Amino acid sequence: MSVAETILKQLGGSWFKVMTGAKDFMSHENALVFRFPRCKGGTCKGASRCRIELTPDDTYTVSFFKVWKRECVEFQVQTGIYFDQLEEVFTECTGLYTRL
Repeated sequence: MSVAETILKQLGGSWFKVMTGAKDFMSHENALVFRFPRCKGGTCKGASRCRIELTPDDTYTVSFFKVWKRECVEFQVQTGIYFDQLEEVFTECTGLYTRL
């Protein structure tokens, strides 16, 4: 199983996809990258892309990006996240729940 598949599983797998509407998943070396649908009414808190990267100390760095005028700008980063904190951090940063 690749690192990206493991990250997606830790986020909730198919429930994560259904609950957040995330799509266009891409696997990078030690990372998972995906984008959100257009969010209205403050949902997603401005984020349109997310990158979750496994670091050498076996924690994750979660970065949120927004696309503005054809530029992808990183605007929020959480470091030192353990696997069991991924869903909580994601919900806190985006306002989107990952499970029912």
